[in-house]
Amino acid sequence: MQNIRSETVLDDLPESVVTMDILVRLPAEDILRCRAVCTSWRRATSTHAFLLAHHRHQPSLPVIDLIKREGQLFDRQLFVYFDASPGAGSRKLSQKTILWYPNPSPYEDNLVIHGSCDGLLVVSYSEGYFEICNPITCQHAPLSLTHDHDDDDDGLEVTGIRIAGFYQHLASKEYRLLYSICTRNEDTFTSKVDFHVLAVGCSQSRRIEEPPLQQGFLDGLTCSKNAPVLNHGNLHWLLPRYYTSDDFSNIIVFDTKVETFRWMRSPPCKYSWSWMSLLELDSTLAMCSSHDDIAIAINVMHDYKADVWAPTYQINLSAMEASPQLYLPARLCKIATFNERELLIELPGCVLHFGLDGKFLGKMECDKNKDTRMHITSFRFQENIVPLPFFGMQEDYGENFMPEDEGYYEMTDSIW
Repeated sequence: MQNIRSETVLDDLPESVVTMDILVRLPAEDILRCRAVCTSWRRATSTHAFLLAHHRHQPSLPVIDLIKREGQLFDRQLFVYFDASPGAGSRKLSQKTILWYPNPSPYEDNLVIHGSCDGLLVVSYSEGYFEICNPITCQHAPLSLTHDHDDDDDGLEVTGIRIAGFYQHLASKEYRLLYSICTRNEDTFTSKVDFHVLAVGCSQSRRIEEPPLQQGFLDGLTCSKNAPVLNHGNLHWLLPRYYTSDDFSNIIVFDTKVETFRWMRSPPCKYSWSWMSLLELDSTLAMCSSHDDIAIAINVMHDYKADVWAPTYQINLSAMEASPQLYLPARLCKIATFNERELLIELPGCVLHFGLDGKFLGKMECDKNKDTRMHITSFRFQENIVPLPFFGMQEDYGENFMPEDEGYYEMTDSIW
């Protein structure tokens, strides 16, 4: 592009093509720069239709958690890998930080991610205090995770709040939280767990039916430890097989429409001790499993209503052992989809980049000269610059929504 004061090659194209075929595909920070080019671009990229289309065109990327230790300080970053040159011969991935959180001590309350949906994150910094935030626009708002009180709740003390899921309700377009509240009666020394649904921006939650799990196993529905996979508008948690008496039904599903739980059959697994991971692959539910940390089998759901799975892909890590200088077998930690036909596979100290055809595409390692840890989380991030009402009027952006000052997005003394 030439100097903004002179004509550009885009001036010869219809405005609709420039806006909805070109600008809509740019990252959020580039949209901000484009708004300084001319008034028409600023107006076109500020409409609600453009903002929604822009979000749909952004890739959904797995969130990586990176912790660096420098002396007595711990530096926490959440970032995503992205393909800066798709289609090029070299497939080296680039990094983009979405949250930065300096932590003076690993023993103090730390940043915890409790959910992600459409570029929004639910986080906490201390026990019981939750926020919803948009890292791209730097907006955040507190969440009040209360429960409806009745006479049976007298004398009960809240001992814990666990977020189980964060999703957008398809019919109402509301962003909702599924969470549990643990209470204890000090007089009778009994405890109970109630599940609630809260629409973000509302002050009152609804109590719903409990999941078909023993109380001691409800920790399996804690998003920060076992985030669900959103598919077909429902939330899916993969649970250890000892959580249920049925060897083939260890996926629990929350139907977000009728707000009830049910079991789903998982694909057959030859070895009961196999490592397993649930993910979404090209808009379809998929299960990865491995019994030796080398050969990875991927089953894809072929019929969602009938719980029918089919073995579809095989990846063998031993085929690339010599290239990245790995010593196998190495413990499989996490697998996440990257783009539509690729995977990121976490092994201790590194992340491998593979195609679904089994081709090795690259390897990302922690800085060996520093005390660092890198982990693939269960969360995904998709840039979103659509204005949302529950953030209120923290910044009066009007129709433009995003501030003109690029420095607004620079991380300084905190994540905001």
